[in-house]
Amino acid sequence: MLKQPETLVPTSKIQRSTNVLLTELDGEIVVMHLSSGKIIGMADTGRRVWDALEAPISLNDLTDQLIIEYSVDRETCFSETHGFVASLLAANFVVLTGPEG
Repeated sequence: MLKQPETLVPTSKIQRSTNVLLTELDGEIVVMHLSSGKIIGMADTGRRVWDALEAPISLNDLTDQLIIEYSVDRETCFSETHGFVASLLAANFVVLTGPEG
């Protein structure tokens, strides 16, 4: 039976998985998922998102931080952040820690 994907909503709290290794290489961070062996590299904004996911944070709060730092409109920022975080979630680089209370 296939595992159903977890739903990522604006109030979802997300955090980095503890099942990853991280290293820096040529100004990027490279993250490897220990169970799957999947690897992802992140620079610039991707790296900033990864840094913010050190502790549980809601998708809304993460979006708000990025809007301030990058002077981007909310709709664009939320859409792009949601897409990136959803891809990290699908690959198990991050986990849902619960809805925002």
